[in-house]
Amino acid sequence: FARQPQAAVSLVPSAAEILFKIGAKKFIKAITYHDCTLPGTEGKLIAGGFFSPSLEKIKSVLLDKIYAKREVFS
Repeated sequence: FARQPQAAVSLVPSAAEILFKIGAKKFIKAITYHDCTLPGTEGKLIAGGFFSPSLEKIKSVLLDKIYAKREVFS
């Protein structure tokens, strides 16, 4: 990255888990309801599910990055 992302959404549970473990959870602004059991997700916006994310909720967050499976937006 040219600069470190300050706001991201993770729509992939395994990516969210990795991002939380490497200390990036403060930059994750929204997650899927599959991620709710991860420690530190309290207060995060729920952007829907892995296969059915809410684009309206995602758009409501000022983002630098979205971590998603490619087929989600095709």
